[in-house]
Amino acid sequence: MESFRIYEHDGLHVGVVRFKETMEVLSSAVVNGGSAETDALFIMQVPHDYSHSDPVSHARSVRDALELPANSVGMMTAAEVKYVFNAQEREHDGSAAIAVATAGLSNHVVAGDVLVDWESRHRLSLTRAARMMAGTINIAVIADVPLTDAAKVNLFMPLVEGKSAALADRGFRETGTTSDSMAVICPRHGKRAEYAGTGSSLGIAAARAVRAAVGYALNIRLERPV
Repeated sequence: MESFRIYEHDGLHVGVVRFKETMEVLSSAVVNGGSAETDALFIMQVPHDYSHSDPVSHARSVRDALELPANSVGMMTAAEVKYVFNAQEREHDGSAAIAVATAGLSNHVVAGDVLVDWESRHRLSLTRAARMMAGTINIAVIADVPLTDAAKVNLFMPLVEGKSAALADRGFRETGTTSDSMAVICPRHGKRAEYAGTGSSLGIAAARAVRAAVGYALNIRLERPV
């Protein structure tokens, strides 16, 4: 990473990561999602009752207002970016990964279940910390080596499992929220790693980084099981 900063825009905060060089990314981001190249990542805070008719255009307008590169990858959250936006780096057996994350859990759910009690979860989340709002879990993992397309997909496994482990560490049986967004980012040039699963050195580093970053955000929000 070249820089890691938090900006304010229209009374809400935006976390921004800039890279030293153009990177490859595979993501579910609202802006520049899918397979792309990027020079920056941003996670923008939105109101807890957010219902914009065109969230993509809204996110792009925030990107442009902050003068971020047009190829920036953008995500949204109702969690308090000022407090929960964080980056954690971990190394294992010669591999390194950085996890950038935000987290909030009012819409948390066990994968495969239907979320039927959002209102009660939302009220509890607000009651726990009146200054805080609903959220989602946004995670970007930055690998230290180029990855094949298959390895990028492979790296989502330790990313998602690391997220779920952070929840389990705090007593949650839920595996995430209904609006989670994920990204895998890596350099463009050099020999590409072909494997990045949970048994690889990069996968282990990434899972540990994600577990730490998501855990940090959950601790800041005082999140506990319903």
